[in-house]
Amino acid sequence: MDYYCKKCGQSINPSVIGYKEGLMLECPHCGTNQSVDELVAIADRNRSQLAIIPPQNSRIEATRFTDSIVEIDIPREGFSKEMTFPLLFAFFWLAFVAFWTVGAASASIVFALFSIPFWMAGVSMMRGLLSTIFERQRIELNGNKMKIKTAGLLKESIQEINLDEVKSVKLEKRNMLGNVTNMAENVAKGRGLKVPTISHKDKKSQVLEHLPTKDKEWFVEFMDTYMKVINEVE
Repeated sequence: MDYYCKKCGQSINPSVIGYKEGLMLECPHCGTNQSVDELVAIADRNRSQLAIIPPQNSRIEATRFTDSIVEIDIPREGFSKEMTFPLLFAFFWLAFVAFWTVGAASASIVFALFSIPFWMAGVSMMRGLLSTIFERQRIELNGNKMKIKTAGLLKESIQEINLDEVKSVKLEKRNMLGNVTNMAENVAKGRGLKVPTISHKDKKSQVLEHLPTKDKEWFVEFMDTYMKVINEVE
């Protein structure tokens, strides 16, 4: 049987610790004190509870390297026929706003400034659609650590979260920018505006924005189980 630290999730060689009922040991990776009995219980419980099986026909690719080291990949969606209408709508919106702005500017620059909110909405929609096509995301879990890597057409970002500081993981409405950004996409594909939201400290991090509701619900359920398993013995 493999043993894993209840705190950091790193593997501990069974031949090094041996087995003795009630034996206390210190994890060589993070220094956390725990008993061999706890390690055995963790290993058995993780195998039975942390099943990484995404919904049928999901784009999610989930891999468990150990009982507490997990990678969840969401590859690029790429262009599909379902994206045709949202893209045409966004192009039409921007073209109409441009036509209106030019006409308004010929009369008064101040009057043309009223088009700014419509430019922002159009650019936001186009940005969201391009993000859906080109963005990929990876969520790495290692014990009580989470790392969210997002790579899009023009930029990449990495966010690290301490799961000890997470208050909740649940579906919540996207922020205002997100709602405008993906309005056309959500209407075309029947995707809900609610996304998995990780509340930690005074922040909220949203992930899996472009996936169907069934995938979002699976992720929330998986994270709930994962955090219970990691935190139960702390």
